Amino acid sequence: MQLKTNGQGSVETAAHTSTVELMDDLDPNNDDLEPETLSRNNSAVHIRVYKLNPIVIEVPTSKGTKVT
Repeated sequence: MQLKTNGQGSVETAAHTSTVELMDDLDPNNDDLEPETLSRNNSAVHIRVYKLNPIVIEVPTSKGTKVT
């Protein structure tokens, strides 16, 4: 939020989350046991910060054109 505040309207942010399933193959230390496979989830937050293109507005005045 500080990026947007300090950027004075020149930057924007977008955030989303994702989750992927991971498979762990576990090999036992003891040869008498069978190998196991465990499933678990791994989550992530993706934050995109990008610069906005400024909008140029030309305003006609009595002294000429003013760009804001």
